[in-house]
Amino acid sequence: MSTKTKVVETILNRFVEQGLFDSPESALRELAQDYIVKQINRYQKIISDLERKYGLSYDQFTQYLAKRAASLQDPDLPPERLRILGQEVMREEEDALEWKIARDMLANWLGMKAEAEK
Repeated sequence: MSTKTKVVETILNRFVEQGLFDSPESALRELAQDYIVKQINRYQKIISDLERKYGLSYDQFTQYLAKRAASLQDPDLPPERLRILGQEVMREEEDALEWKIARDMLANWLGMKAEAEK
């Protein structure tokens, strides 16, 4: 048995000894499920915050962002407006990346939740 496995076993057994769980297995299962729910809530919050910030769904936002990025090619834009628009688009692209990561991670954690409930 590896040192890491022994540490995990020791911790789980302490939970059982304290009467917090019926068995090491139930302790591990419940702790894992709690962690999964925490991660789901975390990514749902990121997504809802971005939806609220922009008043758009992710798909709508990516369409909006594509149009904004394309507008940077407008030869009639004054240099100062182009600079400001470029900065705005960069911030929005950062939000788009965070949004995409949050969606991907949420899907992963929801999949793990479904597996853990089997």
